[in-house]
Amino acid sequence: MAYERSVEHLTKPSPEVALNHKPLQIVRLQRMENEEISLSASDLENLSVKVTEIESRLARLQTIVRKIDSDAYGKCEACQAEIDLEVLSSNPEASLCAAHAPEPGEIV
Repeated sequence: MAYERSVEHLTKPSPEVALNHKPLQIVRLQRMENEEISLSASDLENLSVKVTEIESRLARLQTIVRKIDSDAYGKCEACQAEIDLEVLSSNPEASLCAAHAPEPGEIV
């Protein structure tokens, strides 16, 4: 019985104690506000790589949107032939038809 009482005491503070203490989340937020965020050089490098990847993807998507707007999407950049829908379905960024696309493993 004494054990149960002590566990309850630890998990449920009395109303007087609760009134005198801030909720744990508020205390944590206040600590976070006071702490400076420090990133290591490798953290910054990783973030830089991620930002570069995202910017590159964004640029490719903007190119696709421009092609859609100008009715050039789905046309080969080399010969203006239609690119197969299967190819576009599997790779929406495809810009070359089967005749001009590099073979798998071929270095462009």
